[in-house]
Formats: sequence, structure tokens, C-alpha cells
Amino acid sequence: VEKEQENEKAYAEGQTDMTLKEERSSGA
Repeated sequence: VEKEQENEKAYAEGQTDMTLKEERSSGA
């Protein structure tokens, strides 16, 4: 269970990073 939670957390953080990078590249 702990591994699943860590994977979900890492995935959520990865999604946030992608969004931030897209916003920066678009100049928003």
C-alpha cells in the first residue's frame, strides 16, 4: 500500500511539474 501511495504522490507531483513548465513556456 505504501508503494502505491508513493507512486500516486510522485505522479501528482510530476503532473504539477508538467503544468508549471507549460505555463512558463507559454509565458503565462
